[in-house]
Amino acid sequence: MIEPKYADTDVNGDDLSATERQWIRDETNRFFPEEYVKRNWKTGPGRDQWCDVLERAKRGTSLAEWLSVADDRSDRQAISVELNEQTVPNWMERISEYDLHFYQIDDQSRGIVAANTDVADAVLEAETELEGEDRDEVLGDLYGYPDCCREFYVDRVRQDDRRDPLYEIACNSDSVSPIDGDRERLLAEGVEPWANVLYRQFGWTFISHLPCSFDCERSFDVGETRGEIMADHGFRDAANHLWEWLQLPMTWTAFKALSHVRNRYFIGSASTSCYWSEKEIVWKRPHQAGGQIVDE
Repeated sequence: MIEPKYADTDVNGDDLSATERQWIRDETNRFFPEEYVKRNWKTGPGRDQWCDVLERAKRGTSLAEWLSVADDRSDRQAISVELNEQTVPNWMERISEYDLHFYQIDDQSRGIVAANTDVADAVLEAETELEGEDRDEVLGDLYGYPDCCREFYVDRVRQDDRRDPLYEIACNSDSVSPIDGDRERLLAEGVEPWANVLYRQFGWTFISHLPCSFDCERSFDVGETRGEIMADHGFRDAANHLWEWLQLPMTWTAFKALSHVRNRYFIGSASTSCYWSEKEIVWKRPHQAGGQIVDE
């Protein structure tokens, strides 16, 4: 693992005192812009090859997320969903088909889909009566997030208010190493794509939680199960395309409150944590032809 490096000099290159470094950390962590996402395909052929299949994969992973509540292969017991007049009838039909339970909350703008009434009650209680770490712990458990990832979230996201902690996740990964000894430029090499969340703001990821590391085996299990559920429900092709996309070499950078993620086909920009010096993650994985995750 790597000790994260944050700002330690001012604009003139002079060393900051410990008090100044702590002030910068406290103040910048409080700043997070409105959510911003922009996509740009490098070429028309690249867009034609990937855009539609990735959007299909996004629909497939969304489907697999709530279906995992009803699937014995998954630890997920509940999911919170956004609602409107058009989606409520769809959810009522789905819960009837899969013998799930459904509550509407927040003036009926959100709902809870749960495995049973006890779970639904527990989610509702956590949503309305608990705060801080207690709320995160209960919901994280019911949503099937691995223990190690819930602990990481409390220690490195909530406590430090890092709302998009991809750099911190990389630093916490045994498979990641500094590039030329620079702790702000990191190489992730030979990592399985299941816990790759570098495209998470674009909806292209197998998991919906923040992993504690890129090599978290518990997160791999969650991702693989989502892929299997996708395949079982008509999204086998989408699961395989998403796996192939997530194992392509890519680079993620972040500076101030803006991140960029790019590979040979795509450049995406999104809001992120506020860093006073640029962070970089280079994802490099030996190519595996086919990318098939589920046997025919």
